[in-house]
Amino acid sequence: MQYEMLIKEIFKFQDDRIVFVGEVVGEEKFIKGSQCEILIDDQFFCRIHIEGEMLPCNSKSELRSISTLDKIDVSQIPYKSKLVLLRNLTISN
Repeated sequence: MQYEMLIKEIFKFQDDRIVFVGEVVGEEKFIKGSQCEILIDDQFFCRIHIEGEMLPCNSKSELRSISTLDKIDVSQIPYKSKLVLLRNLTISN
C-alpha cells in the first residue's frame, strides 16, 4: 500500500536511531519496513530505509511513529517550519 507521513516531530537516540512521528495518509494499517523518500516542500531531500512499525496503529491517536538507522542529518530537516513528507516507495500487496 502507498502512504505518506506528514512529519510533526523527529527524535534521534544515542544508538543513532532516528524516529519520525506524524500523521499517516493512506490505508496502511501496519507500516512494514520499506524504502521511503523524504520531501521538503515537495522537493526531494533523501531516500531512507525505514524499519517496521513497532506499535500498531492506535485508533485513539492520529500520530504514529517509524524509525530508521540510516545516517541522515536531521538538523537539515525543517519540519517545524516547512511541509515535510515521508513517502513510501514500496508497493505491497
